[in-house]
Amino acid sequence: MKDNVAEFAIDLSRKDCCYTPGDTLHGRLHLKLSEGSIDITSLKITLLGLGRVNMKGKKSLIYMRKEWTIVSSPTSVYEQERNYDFEDSLPECIPSSFYSSKGHVQYSIIAVLEYKNNGQDFNGEFADCLRNVFFVFIQLEPINHEFCLADCSITMGPTAMKIPID
Repeated sequence: MKDNVAEFAIDLSRKDCCYTPGDTLHGRLHLKLSEGSIDITSLKITLLGLGRVNMKGKKSLIYMRKEWTIVSSPTSVYEQERNYDFEDSLPECIPSSFYSSKGHVQYSIIAVLEYKNNGQDFNGEFADCLRNVFFVFIQLEPINHEFCLADCSITMGPTAMKIPID
């Protein structure tokens, strides 16, 4: 049987996917059918923050896990395209995204769609999609009010800073 789901994607309101703790995450799930209909049995979104150490004794730690149920009871979709909006506030106390050869802290949004094609009863299919989200938390305050340590207008990309401590 042909799969009727042509496209399933997560679109975030911020194209750079950069957020700071406490921000509101706005997004949309975009579903496009190639033909026919589907019967959605479940549609969920999970925001997962995972830290991993790549050294001896590799360890992982879940910093955050938020789950939203978008569709919880069977729903038929006949339109060729359908969008599902979502939004929620992000926690205030989470570490920044970080990538290194020794480990990382990474945040991802995962959407999982469980459905049946054209009402056919079989094991149900699922589609999932993943978007990485970057949390940036830089709080720099001048030691004295005569100078500022850095330009805080950095919006994306790797950043390195050397601050002398005397």
